[in-house]
Amino acid sequence: MLRSRYGLSKNQMIETISGLLDTPDVQFEDEPAIEEALFTWKDAAADFADCLIGAKNRRLGCRATATFDGKAAKLPGFIAA
Repeated sequence: MLRSRYGLSKNQMIETISGLLDTPDVQFEDEPAIEEALFTWKDAAADFADCLIGAKNRRLGCRATATFDGKAAKLPGFIAA
């Protein structure tokens, strides 16, 4: 949405999400997973959603996440299905 609707770059999206994480009036379900996903996403070709799925799965104790997405398969903790 931020990219398609508002034309934000990846760096601008990272800054926006980071800013929301720093806002005391906004609460997220799993802030550590979001922070980890942002850190991973900075240098990844995969989508933020894939980085977040991987981070959440690791926090839940999963050793690997299977994916059909070639870009996601290159992320740590993912395996090609």
